[in-house]
Amino acid sequence: MTDRRADDIPPDVHDTLTQLLAAAADALPEDDATARASLDTVSRVVANKLAESDLKDRLLHGCDAVADRLDTGDDAAAIAYLESMHDLLDRDDSPH
Repeated sequence: MTDRRADDIPPDVHDTLTQLLAAAADALPEDDATARASLDTVSRVVANKLAESDLKDRLLHGCDAVADRLDTGDDAAAIAYLESMHDLLDRDDSPH
């Protein structure tokens, strides 16, 4: 596994992920189905488009954590995770 930085992600993949994470967070708490669909797409994009790295592991963990929070009805925690994942992608200066 390698350390990767958020700025190592191809721009189109970065844009897709940040848009999907924002869409999922914006959908909650009213539209659980949209949030879940966006989250599923985030998980697939991360799994298929990112190289093995700590960043990939952290994002996949975040997807699992959000899904768990949605399953228990804890929309506030799900939103917090989504925002944290979005922030993780937007960090230019922190190693992963």
